[in-house]
Amino acid sequence: MPKVVLKTQVGADADLIWRTVHGFSDVASWHPLVERAVEGEAGGAVRALEFAGLGTFVERLDERDDTARVVSYAVTDSPLPVEDCSVEIRVEDNGDGSSTIAWTGVFSAPNESEFAAVKSLHRIFHGGIERLEDMFGVVED
Repeated sequence: MPKVVLKTQVGADADLIWRTVHGFSDVASWHPLVERAVEGEAGGAVRALEFAGLGTFVERLDERDDTARVVSYAVTDSPLPVEDCSVEIRVEDNGDGSSTIAWTGVFSAPNESEFAAVKSLHRIFHGGIERLEDMFGVVED
């Protein structure tokens, strides 16, 4: 199964970053590609996100662990040719006042569509990671 992973180190406490990214329906407040987020009828467990240039994605919250600072969700409907798409955002404390943000997506796709799906997910993840870097500052190696 194809996998897209983007990681970055930012110069902020993990709890501060987690307060920004943990809200499943609040992603439009910080992700620059999300033009609109609509919470599903069942409350915060389902959301529809309108991404600039990519269309509407429907996502279902699978787990949010505030202690481990992990949110995982499934993309249940999107314009991408993907199936079984699982995504995780993880915020780790580096112990020195900085944190690592990891955004991972795993999915299945027909061979002829795999590159397009990887490219689109990378664009979404990169947009979010870049915004978080702008908000909290990048830690240079």
